[in-house]
Amino acid sequence: MSSLWQWAVNKIDTAEQWLVDDILVGWTPSKIPSLQGKVAVVTGANSGIGYEATRKLAENGAE
Repeated sequence: MSSLWQWAVNKIDTAEQWLVDDILVGWTPSKIPSLQGKVAVVTGANSGIGYEATRKLAENGAE
């Protein structure tokens, strides 16, 4: 395997591990920073995941 290919594979493995550890497993709504002065656009906000996402964004100050 070429060194460039191995470098790319290592970067993908690192990114994948970060995504799983920090984003998917370690994420909670309490980690949402203040969104004061920010505007959030959420499609599908009338029900389901979009609705709940909108509620949490608004709780943290988003307009």
